[in-house]
Amino acid sequence: MKKVIVAVVVCIAVLFWFNQTPSTSSSPLNDSINTNPPLSSPVTLDSESAQPEVNAPKDYQSCKLLIESNKETRWNWARKIEWAQWLDKGYSIDDITLAIDHFLNSNFAASWRAEQLKKNSKLKQQNQNLTEKVKALAPDLPTFVRVERSIPQPQIDNIASLSQADALALIKEVKLTIEDVDWLLKQDSLDEPLLLLAVKQIDDTDALIGFGETLRLIDTAAYYGREQIVTALLAKNSVLSDDAYLGTTMEYALARLDYYFRMDTPLEDELIAKQANIIKALHGVNSTANFSILSKQKALGFFPRHIYRFDAQQITHLQQMYGLTLTEIAPKATLVFDAHSPFLAELNANFATLNTNSATPEMVASCRSLVKKVDTQWQPHNLDYFSNKLIKEGHEVTATNLHHIDPALADCFAYRQQQHLPSWQGGDNSLSSTVYGLAAKRQINEAIEMVENAQLEEAVNRWFFYQLLGYNPEYFTLLQLSELRQETFDYDTLYQVARSKTISLINQGLDIDKLDYAGKSWLDIAILEHDLPLLNHLVNQHISYPVKANGRDPLYLLLDTSHYQFKPEHLLEYLSLLMLLEPNIHPHHQRLMSLVRLKYPETYTEITNQFPALMVEDDTPLPPAVCLNY
Repeated sequence: MKKVIVAVVVCIAVLFWFNQTPSTSSSPLNDSINTNPPLSSPVTLDSESAQPEVNAPKDYQSCKLLIESNKETRWNWARKIEWAQWLDKGYSIDDITLAIDHFLNSNFAASWRAEQLKKNSKLKQQNQNLTEKVKALAPDLPTFVRVERSIPQPQIDNIASLSQADALALIKEVKLTIEDVDWLLKQDSLDEPLLLLAVKQIDDTDALIGFGETLRLIDTAAYYGREQIVTALLAKNSVLSDDAYLGTTMEYALARLDYYFRMDTPLEDELIAKQANIIKALHGVNSTANFSILSKQKALGFFPRHIYRFDAQQITHLQQMYGLTLTEIAPKATLVFDAHSPFLAELNANFATLNTNSATPEMVASCRSLVKKVDTQWQPHNLDYFSNKLIKEGHEVTATNLHHIDPALADCFAYRQQQHLPSWQGGDNSLSSTVYGLAAKRQINEAIEMVENAQLEEAVNRWFFYQLLGYNPEYFTLLQLSELRQETFDYDTLYQVARSKTISLINQGLDIDKLDYAGKSWLDIAILEHDLPLLNHLVNQHISYPVKANGRDPLYLLLDTSHYQFKPEHLLEYLSLLMLLEPNIHPHHQRLMSLVRLKYPETYTEITNQFPALMVEDDTPLPPAVCLNY
């Protein structure tokens, strides 16, 4: 009797969650830069959109916090819901799918929907029977324990290592399931003649695959570029997937073609040719796809966990080389979300009952309206946009020219061009262990001598310098007197190894007025790391305010609301220290203050009451650029 292999799978789901005197200097380049329209006043909800009875915040920051808090609360609530119970209350799978998508995201919705659609699949029924049998023998097993049939079955697990003849013989011998064949189709090393034989062993190739979100075998064949398999299945008039939410057969084929383009696969490559043929064949049997944009210039579509996009050049080349006209693909019927559906109303009422202290839907809607107004009013561009603009206007793309537009662009540009200080991060573990052991015992002289005697490269010495300094900032002087001495520092790394001991490190003799290898000052570090004690110490030590030819200065960094860690509630206390250094106020600072005024009017008022030099006119433009990666 053939042995049944039972795999006990303990399923633990782990979620990662899944964000002074104004300068009159100007540059000719600024005359050609189209910045955002000036603002006459901070954004607030007007009388038409703001309802008096809605007790919602009236400023950008508070609204952002309210929206995020509400989102997190709803997320946690929705994660605890047993969604299948709503089927018993008369709601459809479509209703519940859209609700899960709304409260959580499409990944959760797709997973739940696929599970419901596959409840009657042969694999699900087998697994249910196995689970019941095992729990009958061991009734004390925890409820989260599931018993499932192995996929693939062990006999074919190593098929890729067999010769062609042995692999063919094995396929003929083993009783394959549709899940086994689905697994075989995903193995790149297996050729299509072998796979065709495997497909022929399946009595019902239209049966639902019992696991995952792919519904049918032809979907897997379409996604993995198995042209002969798709052709064979179509010849049998196989059923195509056309689910209104999960991927259709055509969508899987398009997602694979997009993948090839993103991997820079040459257009004439056989992979592209096969995929184009698959898409044409599916189009011939009216397989549909969801497109949010479909024209000769751009095609864009998506389904859960996948996206496909093609530009004008790709669309044209596909048509010219392969006769594939993407614009002729028929649109699929999709689920339509209704925010006022009875099911959403019941869920919202349920949420309100359980979360009485949460924001009301009206408050959230009011805040979203305000945030949208602000975000619509400020539409900055990135480095690539302004680089192309400079080129089109006949200017060279340099840090200086970019700085004249906005200092953030100069920093972005410099970051791309920057050569980082080489640093070793591996190698002789025995040496490292011994050196670090000596440092931990405060035997720093012995540790330094051991590194010196090893006659290491500069990058390795640099690594040891920072690592040893991390044990005690008082080692700085000894390290600087040794062969590990550093002429140029990386302040980011220094701060990371010292952290709370940074002030002690600085007191060992660091020149606080000197910039590091990347042009950063200690003021930059204090602001970016939100280290108020460090900033206070630097100011008390009469640090010189850095003068940079290009790039952002400390005041810019402090006023930059686009930084992901920007906190308006801390702005004034940092400014109170930084302004003691009397930085010059330039037009780019004024543009930043204009954005502060737009987003955080109360904070703006507090700042300008204390520092009138930072006050801006109503027509002061907003910052034209943003640099989010540095």
